[in-house]
Amino acid sequence: ITNNILTSDDTYILNDLRLYNSVKNTDIPTTPDIRLNLVQGVPGCGKNTFILNNYRPGDLVLFPTIDAALDFRKRYSDLHPNQSKYANDSFRIINSFLINSTLHLQQGNRYERLIIDEALMLHAGDILFAANLAKVP
Repeated sequence: ITNNILTSDDTYILNDLRLYNSVKNTDIPTTPDIRLNLVQGVPGCGKNTFILNNYRPGDLVLFPTIDAALDFRKRYSDLHPNQSKYANDSFRIINSFLINSTLHLQQGNRYERLIIDEALMLHAGDILFAANLAKVP
């Protein structure tokens, strides 16, 4: 294997190995119980507005896609211009959080609640690993 990589417009970056490395040391038998609440509704019924209106500093809101996270960050910043500092740290893509959570938590970030938008689009393992890594009470 050389240090050269050939790419094209069809090249994708896959994070499977990085995701695996971020959770491989999780001791599943000692993982505490996680309490889940499911809020569901049809598209356009106001689920994201509900999250926007009920967000508190200390919450971690995770999204399955970058587009969803960017849209939510913009909506939050428009609604709360003086609190936009929370947008990048608190509104994240779930894969980014799983891969980078150790560094993020080492920087002193702590969370009180974990909110996952479009949770049913995600693998249950992603949700449980995120809850475990976030160490929400």
